[in-house]
Amino acid sequence: DTEPYIVAHTILLAHAKAVASYRQKYQKAQQGQIGIVLDSVWVVPTSKKDEAAAQRTLEFNLGWFADPVVMGDYPVSMRKAVGSRLPVFTATQKALLKGSVDFFAVNHYTSTMVVEGAQAHAVGPLRDSNVTWTKDPSWPITDMGWSVYPEGLRSLLRWIAERYRGLDIYVTENGL
Repeated sequence: DTEPYIVAHTILLAHAKAVASYRQKYQKAQQGQIGIVLDSVWVVPTSKKDEAAAQRTLEFNLGWFADPVVMGDYPVSMRKAVGSRLPVFTATQKALLKGSVDFFAVNHYTSTMVVEGAQAHAVGPLRDSNVTWTKDPSWPITDMGWSVYPEGLRSLLRWIAERYRGLDIYVTENGL
């Protein structure tokens, strides 16, 4: 159960090294920017008691990659839930990662609801996040099986803006 975390860790370190190289060698002349594009659902708690589960889902879904490149480390909720299976960044790696994006881009197609507690068949990060994804029966469903919840995009953008302050945010994909 460590593979997804090791792969993500390696990708994040490769990103940080590529950004450092670009900034050192080319950015001054090219005046370019480097961003990250991440896909995320918006998460609605099924009840008041599931609010922590919704937050944790966002942290496992989006924060897993966004927190390190903006803040230098994984979300605390991931550290607590995954424990020693989540690789640790050195102080040097944290410094290299932190601020390694100039803007934030997001792809968003659907929203979900969550309840506290992992599904019996959940594996990997879904099991580790200890939530069960569900659908609101009142939300329309697309032919792709995605829930239509227009408030989700606005809520997701607000969450990103509040968590990753100071970054321009672009919606790079959205639609059904």
